[in-house]
Amino acid sequence: MPRTKKPKISATGGRASGTKKIKHPVRPRKEINAEEPKKEPVYININEYQPDLAAKTRKLWLVVGIFAVILVCGWLIILRASLKNTTNQASWSQISQEIKNSLAKFDTAIKNRAQIQPLSADDMAVIKDDLEERIKSNPDSSNWPTHELNVLGLSVQYPDNWQKVSEGKGEAVLVDFSATSSLEKYGRLAITLNSNSKKYNLNTWLAKNKINLNGYVAEKPLFIFTSTTPESSIYSNNSTSTLDRIIYLDFPANKIVAEVRATARGDNSYYQPLLDEIVRTIKILK
Repeated sequence: MPRTKKPKISATGGRASGTKKIKHPVRPRKEINAEEPKKEPVYININEYQPDLAAKTRKLWLVVGIFAVILVCGWLIILRASLKNTTNQASWSQISQEIKNSLAKFDTAIKNRAQIQPLSADDMAVIKDDLEERIKSNPDSSNWPTHELNVLGLSVQYPDNWQKVSEGKGEAVLVDFSATSSLEKYGRLAITLNSNSKKYNLNTWLAKNKINLNGYVAEKPLFIFTSTTPESSIYSNNSTSTLDRIIYLDFPANKIVAEVRATARGDNSYYQPLLDEIVRTIKILK
């Protein structure tokens, strides 16, 4: 058997010079094709695989929605209360201004009278009564009681110091019975109801019924017509120093025109806004 030759080993432990190295084959790199489409990600609907979790999520959103509705309702209630409080504050500010003006007049009256002669107890009582009546007659109808005039079929609000002195068929009379009222100083309202079966507007109704308004001048309406307030026309007699006005209120739903004669003697600047406010509160009973 022939002997095989062993490779010579060098002193350094490597192969002897002259031996060939074995080369391993290199794998070729894979070329990336730019046109190859990318794979789109696939999403999984978790509600299909976990129905319990989906039900809990819906309940959670339902609770959140109910809570949001409660918050909005609470905010609206607080806003409404705030607006009501603001309105009340405005009303009280008006009353405070009225008291302030009355006190200023009271102080002026004392100074003017003090320059002539000292005030007596009776003089002080008259000034005090006048001040109290002005405060009571503050033209804010929200503080007045509502009175029903059943014979006429209407309701009206007026201050406590006013009274109904008569109520007959088709007419009622209200008079100021304050402590300071007299023949020289008084207020009076006479209310009469008239038929308007054709539902004419006020100008046509006045012409059809040939209402005599000689000596009276038309003024601006007391208030603008709305669904809750009647259309109005007002006529004033400016030939006298006393307050003399005729006010017509149209209630088409009831086929009625109310005629209100407002008269006053004394302080017109005091009585006119007061009488206007009483007229505003007239309503036909259903």
